[in-house]
Amino acid sequence: MKALIVGASGQVGRYLYGEFAARMPVAGTYCTHPEEGLRHLDITDRAECEAVVYEERPTHVLLPAAATHMDWCEAHRERCYAVNVEGVRHLCAPLKTIGSWLVLFSTDHVFGESGRALREDDPVSPLSVYAKSKVLAEEIVRSELPNSHIIIRTSWVYGHERRGKNFVLTLRRRLAAGEDILVADDQSGSPTYAHDLARGACALVLHGAQGTYHVVGPEWMTRHQLALQVCAAFGLDSSAVRPVPSEALRQHAPRPKRCRLDTGKFHAAVSCHLCTTWQGLRQMREEEVEAKAAQDSLDTDIPVGNAPVG
Repeated sequence: MKALIVGASGQVGRYLYGEFAARMPVAGTYCTHPEEGLRHLDITDRAECEAVVYEERPTHVLLPAAATHMDWCEAHRERCYAVNVEGVRHLCAPLKTIGSWLVLFSTDHVFGESGRALREDDPVSPLSVYAKSKVLAEEIVRSELPNSHIIIRTSWVYGHERRGKNFVLTLRRRLAAGEDILVADDQSGSPTYAHDLARGACALVLHGAQGTYHVVGPEWMTRHQLALQVCAAFGLDSSAVRPVPSEALRQHAPRPKRCRLDTGKFHAAVSCHLCTTWQGLRQMREEEVEAKAAQDSLDTDIPVGNAPVG
C-alpha cells in the first residue's frame, strides 16, 4: 500500500500524513504554500494531476484539499467549482486507469436543516455554493470509482494549522488581540478534532471499507458553546465572546442551523475512539506545550559568538 495525501500542507492533510506515514509509504502535495518534502499539485490542472498520480502510483489518494471558506465560495462560484468539482474529476481519471482508491473528504453541509441525526443514505439538500460543490464531488466519485472510494463527511474540524484558519485558532488569535467577538448561538454542529479525523480515515482504509461514512466528534453543541470550551481549555477570558443570532453575523453563505450526523455506520465498521471536544482541545494544548519545549531545547543548542561559518 502507498498513500498520496493531496493537500498535506493543510490542517487535515498534515495529520493524515503523520497517520499514514507510520503505516506505509506516503507522498504529499501542496498547492500554494511550499513545504520541504512535499511536491506541487494544483488539482485544477488536469495534466499535473495525471503526472503526479502516474509518477507516484499510490494505492490510495486522500483528498482533504478543497476550497472550504463558505462565504468566499459563495462569491467565487466558478473558482469553487474548479477546485471542488473539476479538481476531483481530474484525479478520478488517472486513479481509474491504475486501479487506485480515492478518499474524499466532504461535509455535513450537504444536508439542510434537520431535527434528527442524519444517516449516510438520507437525501441531501445543500444550501450554499460550497455545499453544492461537495454534493457534485461526491457524485463524481461514486460514478467514476464505484468500487474504489471512501467518502468521509465531517463537521467543524479543528486542530493545528500553520495559517490559523479554523474557528478555534481564529478565536484564540482575536481574543489575544483584545477583540470583542460575536459568535452564533443558534448554529449547532459536532466539533471534530483533526487528529481523530485522520485516525478514522486511516482505520477505514486499513479495514478495506468502501462507500460513504460520517466521521464527527461525539458531541453536538452551538458555536457559542464551543467558543466557551476553547476559552476554558486555553485559559482565555470568555467575557469578550458574545452570543448572537446568525442574522447578526451577516454571513454571505446560507448555513443549516441544525445539522447532526449519525456515526453508527463508522463505529460499526472500525474500532476508533473519537474524543470529546474538551479532550481534543486539551490535546491541542499539550501538543503546543511539547512543541514549544522542543523548540526551546533546539534554541539552547545553537552556538553563539564568532564561530566560523562554512
